[in-house]
Amino acid sequence: MKVLQRPGGPTERDHGTLARNLPLSALTKFCMDCGPSGLFIGGFLFAWARTVDDHYFSPDPLRRRPRLKGGRDTAKSLDLESAEGKLAVEWDAYELAQLITPPAPLLSNTLDRIEYAAEELAGADTSAAALTSAQIKSVALNRDRIYKAIVAYILGGAIRLFEAYEELNYEIMDYAAPDQTPSSGPRQWMISRGWITGEDEDRFLNTVLKYRCNDNVQPFIPFSPSEAQRFVRNVLLEFIRYCVS
Repeated sequence: MKVLQRPGGPTERDHGTLARNLPLSALTKFCMDCGPSGLFIGGFLFAWARTVDDHYFSPDPLRRRPRLKGGRDTAKSLDLESAEGKLAVEWDAYELAQLITPPAPLLSNTLDRIEYAAEELAGADTSAAALTSAQIKSVALNRDRIYKAIVAYILGGAIRLFEAYEELNYEIMDYAAPDQTPSSGPRQWMISRGWITGEDEDRFLNTVLKYRCNDNVQPFIPFSPSEAQRFVRNVLLEFIRYCVS
């Protein structure tokens, strides 16, 4: 199994997410030592040092979601409305099914929970080098965020699928940092390995925002529930494969 070292320093989501943020501690000390004038200078330096598009390096997927711009194209509006309407019905049925018949083993806090989830995830792995449920369970028990991501994925629904993808992004930021270039984040790291495309991530994030928060985004063709599940499942399996290789 590949040994991935947790980077030094804090591991909370609001601290130490990128190496480029590490100099802030020195800047804070300078501000405190210099009093009010230091605070003014420090604020200026902090604003100057921020990269314009640093949200693309964030482990929080929704911060990376591009804002859809422009008005509705009248030439496409009927097609979009028809497609969105069909998908809305499909998402409603999917969400209702997840609420009515949640997998019973996932409602407990016993070991059966991860065993069931690992078996379900392994059964859906169509790769030539398919993972076993034992391999998935081993990684999950050693990485709390992967455990949460797998359980959230199996529970399903727009909210849980987003939570699964979010946990995976923070896991990549914490454990795969040595493999990342200074200007990359989880998104670029996954793209460089062929696990996702930028277009697919954008569609997934806009889809879960639309059906998770009823957000009034600009017209687009959302993922269907099965497509959203496949998107999350693929990256989960690829990261677990990466951990055990």
